[in-house]
Amino acid sequence: MFILNGVLKQDEVKEFTKKDGSTVKKRIIYIAPEDSVFPIKVGIDDHDLKLGKMGDSISLKVEIYPYCFEDGKMKRANVSYYVPMK
Repeated sequence: MFILNGVLKQDEVKEFTKKDGSTVKKRIIYIAPEDSVFPIKVGIDDHDLKLGKMGDSISLKVEIYPYCFEDGKMKRANVSYYVPMK
């Protein structure tokens, strides 16, 4: 786990359909670290977590799970940032 500091660029809730047909809502935020070209995408399980307004500087403890999809199957690879619900 590490602390991610940056500016909140976007906060949205997306709805996905799983293979079994059920739907899942996922909260995704984008944080732009200082001196970074691209914002970092972070998935948040806690939909009620208060972060602030767009443009606010925030600090989050995040965990990393590296994965990518190849031939429709998840494999270890790239890095995905998320905030776990405790």
